[in-house]
Amino acid sequence: MPDSKQDEHFRDLLGRLLDDEPGSEALSAEEMAEFTTLVKANPDYSLELRIQLLMDSRLAQYENTGHDASSFVAAVDAALDAEADGDDFVSKVVQLTDERPAPSAGIPWTVAATSLAACLAFALLWIAGTGNAVNEELPPGVAVIESLVGELELDESNRHEGDSVGPGILEVDGYASLEFYKGARLSVAGPAKLELVDPQRVICHFGKIRANVPAVAKGFTVVTAESEIVDLGTEFAMEVGPTGQTEVHVFDGEVEAYDADRSPDSKTLLTAGLAMKIKNADDWEAIPAEVERFDDLTHIDQLARDEDTQKLEAWKAVNAAAKQDSRLIAYYDFEKDEAKRRTLVNRAPSGESLDGAIVGARHKDGPWPGKQSLEFKRPGDRVRINLPGQYDNLTLAAWVRIDGLDRTHSSLMLTDGYDEGEIHWQFKNDGSLSVGVHHPSGKHNYSERGFMDLSQLGTWFHLATVFDQNEGTLSHYLNGELFAVKELKGTGQLNFGEASIGNWDQPVNEGKNSIRGLNGRMAELMVFEEAISAEEVKRLALR
Repeated sequence: MPDSKQDEHFRDLLGRLLDDEPGSEALSAEEMAEFTTLVKANPDYSLELRIQLLMDSRLAQYENTGHDASSFVAAVDAALDAEADGDDFVSKVVQLTDERPAPSAGIPWTVAATSLAACLAFALLWIAGTGNAVNEELPPGVAVIESLVGELELDESNRHEGDSVGPGILEVDGYASLEFYKGARLSVAGPAKLELVDPQRVICHFGKIRANVPAVAKGFTVVTAESEIVDLGTEFAMEVGPTGQTEVHVFDGEVEAYDADRSPDSKTLLTAGLAMKIKNADDWEAIPAEVERFDDLTHIDQLARDEDTQKLEAWKAVNAAAKQDSRLIAYYDFEKDEAKRRTLVNRAPSGESLDGAIVGARHKDGPWPGKQSLEFKRPGDRVRINLPGQYDNLTLAAWVRIDGLDRTHSSLMLTDGYDEGEIHWQFKNDGSLSVGVHHPSGKHNYSERGFMDLSQLGTWFHLATVFDQNEGTLSHYLNGELFAVKELKGTGQLNFGEASIGNWDQPVNEGKNSIRGLNGRMAELMVFEEAISAEEVKRLALR
């Protein structure tokens, strides 16, 4: 069974195999042989290769008008050949990808690359044989985190307000409101531990909850160690102790209460104003409903607004300090300047000479009420900047919201072209963060998967990337926490020059993957001339 190091090594090989950054480090013959062996030996790796090739083909069709009927016919021919020679397929993928055709006057490289990707994708689908096509469905969803005050984890992974959550163990330290896909709304006061089963069923291990269930969600069920509560279209609350002792309070409508085995004989109907204390299967006691005991669960929205106000004040303190920080090459807070409406003002001590020019993008609401951002939606939306100088170390930090991963790459900040020392900071369509650096020794792409998935679209997060050439590392932070550390593959002076926020102004290769416009918003961008500490990253993320 592959371990995490082997997984990371496989994905590094896959990324380099399919990488389209000009001059990216190609796989050696030994690495190609190793990649082939890994894919043949592991079905998960084979599936991941299939998905990447299929996505590459479909996005190439979107971006490249040269992908016409002739390439489709060639793809079908390749599929038939692949079906006949299935055992050698992976080897052929490696070989064909390595033998990318050189540009010619008759056939642009973008057309050739697109046709190749399409051929590989069709071949993969044919090899599936019995119709096992690539599964493009989203993971099953259960609910959306509508409001959150404090911390919430799903299967030990931090989640945030606005995230969609699927089945799993949910732990709350604070308050949270969940809107279930079938229509029920559940408010939770921590400490609490629940298991989300499906949009109509929750297991409560312990904690205090309050449910509002409209008629359309009738049948919403909460299970505890000693009971099963079935809602009939109502509002009710529960408190579950660590040992499973349960109280059920009905405020409106009615619920059915059963024992843990859901024995028909145990059915008890509770109507508005009634409550039940359930110690165990044989000890059920009727008690008065206590509305005021669960009042805090009706004020989560106000608590969330209060927390937003606190975050805005904390950000204002960060903003004021940043304006005096001489380590900042540039600092853009994305607040509208009414005197210069289409200018992204540089708030760092370096001053207006590094102001950015807003093109197309429009000001919108940011992470909290009272904080502004710029929205990038249309192909032309961008901010043009010019950051002079050369640097040994750097830190990039930003508040970002991704609304769609509908490009192969989504720009955070890209330099024009990709000359020596320049940096490309962007997301890929699989949710990985990609940092390209043109080292003097060659171009290298540092990609790290897992920053986000489709369930987190529309969620604000703080992102930081720290280049520390003294330590030989590139570190990524997500919401103030260290996410990944990469070993730098080269050293040398780093620089920006003319660049675009949220787009790519001068692609190296026109055609495939040249469309890199951000689909989302940005509310802050800091560029430091040094590698800042982990503690400082946490402060910038308001943690």
